[in-house]
Amino acid sequence: MPRKPSFNYKKTSKGWLVNTPASVSASGKRERAYFNTRDKAKAHASNLLSQFMEHGSNAEALPPSLASDAVKAADLLKPWDATLTEAAKFYAEEMQRRHASRPTDQACREWLAIREQEVRPKTLEGYRSAARKLTAAFGAKHLSEITKDQLQKVIAPPGTRPPTAAANLRNARVFWLWAADEGLCEAEVIKKVKTPKQKKEGTIGILKPAEASRLLEAAEKFFPQAVPLFAVQLFAGIRAEEVTKLKAANFTEAGIELGEEVTKKGRRRHINPSPTLAAWLKKHPFKPCPNWQRVSRAVKHLAGFETWVAPGFIPKGIKPLSKASIPWPQNALRHSHATYAIAAGMELQTLLFEFGHTEGESTLREHYAGRASKKDALSYFSIVPKGTKKPQTISAA
Repeated sequence: MPRKPSFNYKKTSKGWLVNTPASVSASGKRERAYFNTRDKAKAHASNLLSQFMEHGSNAEALPPSLASDAVKAADLLKPWDATLTEAAKFYAEEMQRRHASRPTDQACREWLAIREQEVRPKTLEGYRSAARKLTAAFGAKHLSEITKDQLQKVIAPPGTRPPTAAANLRNARVFWLWAADEGLCEAEVIKKVKTPKQKKEGTIGILKPAEASRLLEAAEKFFPQAVPLFAVQLFAGIRAEEVTKLKAANFTEAGIELGEEVTKKGRRRHINPSPTLAAWLKKHPFKPCPNWQRVSRAVKHLAGFETWVAPGFIPKGIKPLSKASIPWPQNALRHSHATYAIAAGMELQTLLFEFGHTEGESTLREHYAGRASKKDALSYFSIVPKGTKKPQTISAA
């Protein structure tokens, strides 16, 4: 047990001096403190003695190995003018913060269980995709240990297309901010993740006539229930989020009636099917497709496009029609219809109404006019089911 130290104070030319012996000082060396009055020096000495009696007097002699570690630690802390006690507190707080967090895979499961009851199916698919990416990258690693650079590599690695990176970040941010509210991580980490900027012009992507044909061929061969849903997008430009709301009752002899309960902007639309679309709907009458999101991804994959498919969803033994791995353009079906419809001669006012656009003809001209040739448009609207004669008159409406 260390000997009880003496905290003396005396008057010097610099003021009243109080000595702290090296055996009890935080630095391990003798320390001096000066005060301008005797009372202040006496109070400081008394305080040092009280601290020793409370802590130091109960301490046993340090083992040589621990004393050696303490000296090394004190040297490491010198540049920051920190004591061993301060360093130990910092370390303890950091470890407590980390252990208050949870493994990434566990947190993702908890988050999805909550969101499954709150969001629509399409949004939930995006959340599940983000959870899969984070779980695959970090697994049992605690969220509090994940850095901004590590998140960056998962959410927007080099070469990621801007729309894909933006979608990844949007979904991952919802999860991360939820976890931050739960005290599992720091919200600032996700806010520092960057995504590549998307160019405003030349960003729309469309399917070539051969690719559209192969997509419908894959649907007919492997998932026939998906055919009418792909057809109304390819040859009528109905939005992806609208097609899941359609029912058989929306298809009448007068055409396709889209009520406000179906359309994105809550405005009624009416579509007169082109001869091409009519041929597809005659052979494959419209019916809602259960599990559409998974089915549509499976069809795209089997047609040679890059899409994620749930393990085991495609039966064993089924091979894609093409070994190509073509990136799937965002809103490819709607963009394809508009591009080829204009090239085939559809009036912009007609397309404007059927598309449900409110921005005016200038938007259609900017994005779709001149992006396909008349020849390609004729090939596109010549795509019909197997065993069906091609329409004598090729048109978009």
